[in-house]
Amino acid sequence: MLSGSFGIKMAETSLEIELVERRRFLVLLFSTLVIAFLLVVWSPSVSNWALFMGYGLCFASARLFAGVHRRQEKSPESLPCWPMVSVLIPAHNEETVIFKTVQLALNLDYPNYEVLAIDDRSTDGTLKALRNLQTENIGKRFQIVCRSEKARPGKAAVLNDALPHCQGEVLCVLDADAWVGPDFLKALVPYFSVSDVGAVQARKELLNPYQNGLIRCQQYEYALDAHLQSCRDAVHGCVELRGNGMLLRRQVLESLGGWNERSLTEDLDFCTRMHAAGWDIRYAATVSVKEEGVPNLLPLVRQRLRWTEGSIIRYLEYADSLLSKRRVAFYAKLDMLQFVFEFLAPFWLLLENVMRLFKSAGSQLPETPVLFSPPAFWVLTAYFLWAAYQGISRFHQGTFWQLLRGTLMVYVYLSFLWLPIVFWLTGRILFRRERNLKWEKTQHYGMAVE
Repeated sequence: MLSGSFGIKMAETSLEIELVERRRFLVLLFSTLVIAFLLVVWSPSVSNWALFMGYGLCFASARLFAGVHRRQEKSPESLPCWPMVSVLIPAHNEETVIFKTVQLALNLDYPNYEVLAIDDRSTDGTLKALRNLQTENIGKRFQIVCRSEKARPGKAAVLNDALPHCQGEVLCVLDADAWVGPDFLKALVPYFSVSDVGAVQARKELLNPYQNGLIRCQQYEYALDAHLQSCRDAVHGCVELRGNGMLLRRQVLESLGGWNERSLTEDLDFCTRMHAAGWDIRYAATVSVKEEGVPNLLPLVRQRLRWTEGSIIRYLEYADSLLSKRRVAFYAKLDMLQFVFEFLAPFWLLLENVMRLFKSAGSQLPETPVLFSPPAFWVLTAYFLWAAYQGISRFHQGTFWQLLRGTLMVYVYLSFLWLPIVFWLTGRILFRRERNLKWEKTQHYGMAVE
């Protein structure tokens, strides 16, 4: 395991870690047995779908129940020597939001950091806004990195180009619309006191959640994701990086060859390579980074298409490494399989129902499709609704009926958005001869209010 260059120490002894691992394993095993028993009781004649679905539901439920218990590792309130942190803020045509983001970054309450704003071939007033900020903050550790017009597009390429200009041992990546509080770095950096922690991800929230119903659904979706990420963190699973508000050891990034510039989702690609190399990623649910929601449907669909395709492709590329290497934690392997199941499940479910309809076409009363059978539809729906309610109630205040309304909103929203995207991308990946990956940035409008 890596001993960081800023003199970190393990937070627990080997014996304490072993006891915690055994406790996690017992929680997972007990929950899995309970869910498996209920599936058998509800469906004596188990279909192919139920068999395929069994693992996903069992481990997902076990992870959900185990998520109520936080990890036992204790992060110190302060470090004897705060490591140097480089805050990287890529910006491509971000004149509407970049000023506020950099201003907040320059006001962080942290003793040893620098801010690097990377102008990525902007054609608007982004560079002018950055130079005005530089003039106002003379004497502070703030520099502007300008990329040439011929530079390769994409956030991964931007971050790779900025790396030689960084002095930090820890890198913090913020999007151009990110808002962070003064204690952001002080709250996240102590996670690196454990030597096998390679990265930390803050919880994402939206700056403009009440602008319209579509953004409200995205806010509830972020709450659901935060809850699932917390559960993953609790059982030492595959916590994922979310691009905005993530911290990582520079030494880890360099040892893995930097950011993958061919990837549509550089954050997901990198965290998957980290897990394959045996590194741990922590999730900080109590620390938030805020960003703009997407107000219109078409840009949102384009964004989620990129996210989903990048997520599927990274597992196609690294699944063998994750499953075969001994250094990858057992729980991380199970967690990865459950995540892949979430993408395969809709496609498998569709095929199962089509086959059943064909088989029952000649009978007077068609056989009930497995979509509406207890082990397939009701259990899966109940799990999703429970997870969504837990996430929304944890991170948003409101009455029971307001929280329930938010749960139903995100259920309908994801059903109409995520399922069609998975079907479309599955077919495109299977039948497209060559990959023509194109990175597209999400447009920011500067509509957030303080």
